[in-house]
Amino acid sequence: WFLPQDINTTTTGSQISGGTTLIITAEGTGIGLGGDSFRYIYQEVSGDSDITLNVLAVPNADANLGICGLMMREVPNFSSVTADMVSICAVNGTPSGGTYSFFDRESTADLFPPVTGGTYNNPSSGYVRLIRQGDNFLGYYSEDNGTTWTLLDFTNFHMSNPYYAGIATSSEDAPKSGSATVSYFNVLVGACPPTPTNTPTPSPTDTPTNTLTSTPTITPTNT
Repeated sequence: WFLPQDINTTTTGSQISGGTTLIITAEGTGIGLGGDSFRYIYQEVSGDSDITLNVLAVPNADANLGICGLMMREVPNFSSVTADMVSICAVNGTPSGGTYSFFDRESTADLFPPVTGGTYNNPSSGYVRLIRQGDNFLGYYSEDNGTTWTLLDFTNFHMSNPYYAGIATSSEDAPKSGSATVSYFNVLVGACPPTPTNTPTPSPTDTPTNTLTSTPTITPTNT
């Protein structure tokens, strides 16, 4: 059902399942301008979707680098349009600087600057959520076990159907590998419940590309 694939890496990654948790080992340089380098565990979906993930640990092979989280991607190869909602080990390698990040690539030649918010102290439990409604993509995080979701950012661009939804993991320190631990990966396609939302006040360093006027909700569709 879920397919693993190493995208633009020199080392083959792996995953080990135990109970409700999944340990993912991956190398790579991350998700960057023009192309990506990471391990992807995904399934094909079509139409509206709502995916969630409990991140328990992010790779930290060296220098407090590493990311793990959710990705929607048009094609599972090096350069693709993509929307991502992830946990980051540390911003710019700064210890205790872990956070959540939403970013997207609306054409294969670009990558919009990430919007960051919240606190993720690696390793610890944090939740990320990525919603597609038509051509709207919304990224959320939760710091209370998925009870209340904070909308970090959203965007609008075209991604064809079917597309791929899954877990993206990178050590961001190739050729070194690192391991992430995740749990409760859920994919809901079609009818999705309204999302309880806290909208934070942007800090002076936030540079979102959109101004939020309302919180879109998922419209049930037949799948």
